[in-house]
Amino acid sequence: MFYTMVRAVLIPIVRILWLKRVAGIENIPLNGPAIIVANHESYLDFFCLAVVCERRIHFMATEKFFKKPMWGLLMRMTGQIKVPENGISKEMLKESKAVLQAGELLGIFPEGTRSRTGKIGKAHPGAAKLALQFNVPVVPVGINGAYEILSPHDKFPKMQKIIELQVGEPIATSNFYRDADLFSNVMMRRIAALCY
Repeated sequence: MFYTMVRAVLIPIVRILWLKRVAGIENIPLNGPAIIVANHESYLDFFCLAVVCERRIHFMATEKFFKKPMWGLLMRMTGQIKVPENGISKEMLKESKAVLQAGELLGIFPEGTRSRTGKIGKAHPGAAKLALQFNVPVVPVGINGAYEILSPHDKFPKMQKIIELQVGEPIATSNFYRDADLFSNVMMRRIAALCY
């Protein structure tokens, strides 16, 4: 309920100020579990994905957000998942499992942090491991332009309507047979292709 309210507030703001083009949204499954994976250029990535996807996304978000009073409350009330500074915890895995077993969407930025250069970095294998463990499809998303608006070096976003978001076809786990590294590499190549 609260997630729906926050999304309703974000939709006009993000679409009017920053989001220029969205393509491939039909590739996000209408029901059932899936993992949404995207490159990470900016804090705006969270908002853009939440705005374009009709279904609720439970994002994995760094622990520092949960330590800030306002952000922490927002994160908990919208059902986001805390990722500790060491990168893994039993609670995080338990919550991720619950999301997928409930047939919902899990959102992961495989790079683990925002790009400091605007270029796509190396992926951690966590998203691939979860997809293989629970046999759920991965939906790759390429986000372009968010870095130019609000990079890790900026304190405030620029008012430029230049963000382009493209959703690719889901990647099934059946071709990878528990090879998380190969799956991660394929996933990141798909994301990179969707950015240009």
